Parts: sequence; structure tokens; C-alpha cells
Amino acid sequence: MPIQTPAPPVELEARVEFGSMAYTVLDVLRHGLIYLGGGQAWRPPAGDTFIDLFVKVENLGATPLVIGMTEMYLAFGDGRAVGSAFVGAELTAADKSVQAPTAPLSISTEEGRVELAEVAYLQLIYLVPDEPQQPLLFGIGGAPPVVFTQP
Repeated sequence: MPIQTPAPPVELEARVEFGSMAYTVLDVLRHGLIYLGGGQAWRPPAGDTFIDLFVKVENLGATPLVIGMTEMYLAFGDGRAVGSAFVGAELTAADKSVQAPTAPLSISTEEGRVELAEVAYLQLIYLVPDEPQQPLLFGIGGAPPVVFTQP
């Protein structure tokens, strides 16, 4: 079933503000193999690939911000939804930054949500059909999505 985006998309690396949250997709990578906990390697099935998003989420409010994993989505430009993601998170203060990871981040989100006081850097790895140059949309809740081309 196609998804409906709540607002027109913005470009990659643009800061999206919505309510008490702001987010920026900092980097998008493509992987033919990923390593998760325990040294296990995962290869995508034939015809699929892994898309790795590095996203900075900022809390603009005075109380902790809670984002459910189901509020984050990835979809093709034609509205086809992409399944769930492997997620890692690193929480930090507003005046700190984190470099894009070369391996999955260490903090898991087993509770199905991310709670942050100031800033969280998320690594979201999605299994998607291998359709290079296909537009993809990433969004959180009702905020405008970010559009980018599958690398």
C-alpha cells in the first residue's frame, strides 16, 4: 500500500523543523554486506541492497523528546513503503557532534523508541529493492520528508 507523505519533501542535508523536533539526514550509504552484533554478517537477498542513513535528531523543547521507531519511515518516490530498519543511536549534548559511523552505533533501541534530552544521532539501515537512482523519501512522523536518490 502506498504511503502518503504529510508535506512536500526537502533536499538531503536540509534541516527539517517540526514541532519540538528538528532532524537532518547527514549521509546516505549503500551496502552489499553489513555486520551486526556478535560479528554476524548479513548479505541482502538477490535484487535487494542495504541503505544506511545517518540522521541527526534535535530536541527543540524543554522536556525529553520520545520518537517511536514506527514514526520513522523510508519510502520510494512513488509511495511504495520500505520495511523496518536496523537501528543504532548515540545520544549527546547539543554542542557535541558525532561522525558518520563506519560500523553500527553501539546503543540499541530495543524498547522501540529513542528518548533524547538534546541530540541523538541515528543510524538506520534499511533493506530495499536494488533500484539505483530511484528517489527515496525518509521522514519522521508528520514532519516534511527528506528526498534523495538511492546511491
